[in-house]
Amino acid sequence: MESTGNDTDSMVKLTKFILTHNYFEIDIKIYLQETGKAMGSKMAPQYANLFMPKLEREFLSSCSISPLAYYCSIDDILIIWTESEQQLKTFHKQFNQFHPTINLTLIYSSTEINFLDTIIKLKNN
Repeated sequence: MESTGNDTDSMVKLTKFILTHNYFEIDIKIYLQETGKAMGSKMAPQYANLFMPKLEREFLSSCSISPLAYYCSIDDILIIWTESEQQLKTFHKQFNQFHPTINLTLIYSSTEINFLDTIIKLKNN
């Protein structure tokens, strides 16, 4: 940011303000979301793009068994797993225990999987 002439301190302060003033309305009552960020917020995708890669790097570096390949697009993750099904389930459980508020859903198949509106199929092994 400094190389573009932007004031880093001001940008950090503005970002913190946006992330801590996450108000929403239900039945004419106004609430402040205290944990997490609403995905409808314009800042949420950018925040996820900063937060998740760091979390993923930290988690993957702590694993004794890792995926063959790991691809991520904001809140969708595709991994290619070559170990056992039980080891995959253990990997998933460990990931969900790595951070107190991040919980991933595991959907897996040995033949085909949907990822970002695409069906990926295994053919001839």
